Amino acid sequence: MEEKQIRNRDISVEIIGSLSAINAQEWDACADLDPISDRPLDPFTTYRFLRALEDSGSVGEGTGWQPLYTHPHRPAVLHQRHQPHPGPGLTLPP
Repeated sequence: MEEKQIRNRDISVEIIGSLSAINAQEWDACADLDPISDRPLDPFTTYRFLRALEDSGSVGEGTGWQPLYTHPHRPAVLHQRHQPHPGPGLTLPP
């Protein structure tokens, strides 16, 4: 699967076929955290869980489940200048 990339001035979004191309901290930074425990509200969206599905062969070629991940991030130049608020309800990694 080839990676696709959508860009605008504020955010770059990549479509990626494997979590191995994404940093674990960046992925988990997008998690909706429980305010008391500081753990993800949905553990099935964590990097560790999704990567385990890939590594075990539970998803991927020949399984009927092909992972595709959207990876939004700010371009480095923009990140160095300023960090605009992404909007209500959205949290983007640096």
